[in-house]
Amino acid sequence: MTFQMLSDHLWQSTLFAAACALLAIATRQNRAALRHWLWFAASAKFLIPFSAVAIVPAQLFPAARDMALTPRLVNGVMSISQPFTQANGFWAAVDAPPPASDSPVVVMLYLVWLAGIAIGATVWAVRRRFLVRVLRTAVPMFDGREFSILRSLEQVHSIKAHVQLVSSDAALEPGVFGWRRVVLFWPRRLSERLNEPQIEAILAHELCHLRRRDNLLASVHMIVEVIFWFHPLIWLIGARLSRERERACDEDVIGRGGDPYQYAQTILKTCEICLEAPLTIYSGVTGADLRGRIESILAEVAARRMTPAQRAMIASCGAIAIAWPLFLGLASAQTPAPPDLSRLEFEVASVKPNKTGDPNSRLGLQPGGRIVATNVALRLLIRNLYNVQADQIVGAPDWIETERFDIEAKADREYPPGADAPAPELLAMMRNLLAERFQLVVHHEPREMQVYALVTARVDRSPGPQLRRVDVDCAAENARVVAARRGGIPPPADASNMPRCSMRTRPGNVIARGATLQQLARSLSQFLGRTVVERTGLDGSFDLDLEWSHEQAANATGPSIFTAVQEQLGLKLESQRASVDVLVIDRVERPTPD
Repeated sequence: MTFQMLSDHLWQSTLFAAACALLAIATRQNRAALRHWLWFAASAKFLIPFSAVAIVPAQLFPAARDMALTPRLVNGVMSISQPFTQANGFWAAVDAPPPASDSPVVVMLYLVWLAGIAIGATVWAVRRRFLVRVLRTAVPMFDGREFSILRSLEQVHSIKAHVQLVSSDAALEPGVFGWRRVVLFWPRRLSERLNEPQIEAILAHELCHLRRRDNLLASVHMIVEVIFWFHPLIWLIGARLSRERERACDEDVIGRGGDPYQYAQTILKTCEICLEAPLTIYSGVTGADLRGRIESILAEVAARRMTPAQRAMIASCGAIAIAWPLFLGLASAQTPAPPDLSRLEFEVASVKPNKTGDPNSRLGLQPGGRIVATNVALRLLIRNLYNVQADQIVGAPDWIETERFDIEAKADREYPPGADAPAPELLAMMRNLLAERFQLVVHHEPREMQVYALVTARVDRSPGPQLRRVDVDCAAENARVVAARRGGIPPPADASNMPRCSMRTRPGNVIARGATLQQLARSLSQFLGRTVVERTGLDGSFDLDLEWSHEQAANATGPSIFTAVQEQLGLKLESQRASVDVLVIDRVERPTPD
């Protein structure tokens, strides 16, 4: 189970348990058996991930995949169902992505979790062994008043299979053990202190546990406690389960004509003589909020029947709890799986060396899903495809900078321009093309190196005159640009002929509209020959106009790039050392022309 899967499962189960708790509060005047089932549902949910329920429609009903669901409805269900793993969810809110599954922190957490499971399982095994040892030393009973009362109650409670009754001198309280081959334990010392009506009341209480399958349900929750021992809600659920099951049996005994005062006396006298069982899989009579139970018994307040509104409320919540993951599975089945990027290829591609000596390079996406790169160095392609700067490429031969190539490739469909970055499929196809034609093999690794840190230059952290904060939704803007270009309409632009959410970078000049400072840092890196790390702490989008004197420009008299950044943008570039993710070239070869 990955970290994200566990996070999703825990928050979903916690939310489900909270809903069950609210229903239990709403039915506090009703029968305890109802609340017991609500708390058991909350416990069992921790063993059943919604993802396991979600696969049912697609697996059992293949025709369900063809049901028509609107994309808006599908996307809404998917986004609501997994807030902890989406970019706009919990982790984004705290500005800390979930750690990778193989990080030392996660490995340590998993080890602590497994250690807790081992300890819990050991404690459970030791206590169960104690119960088994007591019951093995007990003697079966085939006569006596306890035996006769038990057989009579079995007929009253419509229990067809006779329950084995055993007796011992051990101080353990009376109770039933097991859920397949049930044994009812009776301490001999209790027979000397109780009369027949009191014995009948205790045995009736235990047969109620038997009819309700309380030992089986308690075993399920014990598994939940062992696995999710770190979750405080699990222990609250366990306490509520124990209390409600005992109250449910108390209500059953009183409801069948038992005298409340005598029944309460019987429970108190049993507590004086016997010890409470060490495990809830042994259903006794003495535990679970004894004071509250006695007060409830003596109050003689009959549990109310459920009203139609309560029935409708519980039925609706149950239907939603079942229908939601099923609908999620249906939505997931209709959501196409992401393509395997490692296998994507262009329909047609050619790579040829360029010997013209032209200093200019051109690289762009054209209509028809075509990518054309003219007179381009391999280093420039690698920088764009892997989103790294020149100094972040290490281990490469000199020819990837000096030799130029013409590359033309056509995809199997249209990829309209106008987005912040090329489609992931196009980037993957270009990477696969370089791996095939240039035998390019790379890997990432962190290295300590000299960088420039982009920081604020002013004490009050205010921006410079040519850096202006703007409020713009670039996703919506890009969608409008794409739609406009598809219709043959030029995208809207300002006085500088710059569309919203775009950046133009030239030697000595950077103009941006609705860009982040992270984007500015990446643009500056290509002119400084060193990685620029954004550390201003200024979030949001900005319009900016930056001009400086480019070294190769004729009659250059303007400010340097360092001075321009400080005077025009209110920022500055500081030389620092930092750990930077670099791209290591493991292998690269000149391509065979085609």
